[in-house]
Amino acid sequence: MLVGRLPFKSGNEKDLFRKIQKGKYLIPSGKEVPAEERVDLSNSAKSLIKSLLRVDYSKRSTAEIALESDWIIEN
Repeated sequence: MLVGRLPFKSGNEKDLFRKIQKGKYLIPSGKEVPAEERVDLSNSAKSLIKSLLRVDYSKRSTAEIALESDWIIEN
């Protein structure tokens, strides 16, 4: 919702599931994406996204923890 697109993208379903399983996604805020696709995100927003998309569910933020994140508190 912060960047206007899904975190995992692929034209091939098998490749899409492989990216999800590996946790391979791109936050479109750096030089690795074209300028017209970049989104200006704070470090606290990036940190929240990363904590919610961790592959290891035991390390993934719960909703309760996410609600206490710096980005949620700031916004």
